[in-house]
Amino acid sequence: MIMERLAQIVNRVVSSPRPPEVREGSRFVEDLAFSSVNAIMLIALIEQEFDIDLVEHMTQLMQIQTVGGVADFISSVTTGAK
Repeated sequence: MIMERLAQIVNRVVSSPRPPEVREGSRFVEDLAFSSVNAIMLIALIEQEFDIDLVEHMTQLMQIQTVGGVADFISSVTTGAK
């Protein structure tokens, strides 16, 4: 469920006439051509969609390179918050 929601967010952030196929192994920079602006937009949308505050996790989050890695991270943060 998290992966599907995250893939939708990624497609909203990527400004392309034809959205890329977002998979767990998709790398943000190499496969999805993410820029620093895209990363900031993604973080803001993740915070809104999952109702979480990522400020304290920013160092960890910025080291994750794949969509699946971010999905796992979101899962760990939301599980820890309950």
